[in-house]
Amino acid sequence: MQTEERDIITQKAELSTFEELTQQVYDLIGNPLSVWAVAATIESLGIRDIDAKTDFGFESVFDLAEDVFKKLKKHVRDKAEKEGEKEVKLELGDVSESFKLFFKHFGMGVLFTMPMISQIVAIIIFEYALWAWFRFNVAQATMIAMGTIGAFIITGGFIQVLGRLVSKYMGESNYFLSWKSIKAVIYFAIPLVLGIAALIFVINVVLPFYPQRMITIGLTYFILISSMMLSAAVLYASSQKMVI
Repeated sequence: MQTEERDIITQKAELSTFEELTQQVYDLIGNPLSVWAVAATIESLGIRDIDAKTDFGFESVFDLAEDVFKKLKKHVRDKAEKEGEKEVKLELGDVSESFKLFFKHFGMGVLFTMPMISQIVAIIIFEYALWAWFRFNVAQATMIAMGTIGAFIITGGFIQVLGRLVSKYMGESNYFLSWKSIKAVIYFAIPLVLGIAALIFVINVVLPFYPQRMITIGLTYFILISSMMLSAAVLYASSQKMVI
């Protein structure tokens, strides 16, 4: 179920078959990139050349797609012009509305930076934060940096997937698929993170490149920061920004 209002191309009580098809294509792909994209979408709806001729009066699907493409482009242009007129009215008219928009987006920006600001404040007041402490020596700081970088690299792809899928399903109010997506990604990501940490630990036991204590510190940060990043990705995609 979509939460956004449907964009209707033709406002009529009864639509022709062609107008219904145009609306279907627009619902699926929005502003089309090319006639080929429209033709592919029409074919995906099960319409063949013979259907284009018998049902719509066109010689082929591609001929039908050309007319649909032109109608969609006209609708997009008209819509952009109307929105442009609204923006001009807003700029020239209601100043209070402009201030509301400014403070709304400014507040969202400040909220987005709060985790980093809190870390800076913690460093100044308490001399330590999530991944820093004034009393770390060079070796310890290096291992923590390596663990942090490793966490960003390993979890980066999973965070992208979570952001795309969960945001998509949440936007459609499809909470079941959102939960299934989260479970599928987390159940794969966490074992992978633990497996990589265990593999690095074993390799360093066999071939001791670094002192085992240093490796343990780095891997601890690697696991904890990976878990934090994955959790934050789920919360952010679920629009739970205040929790983060």
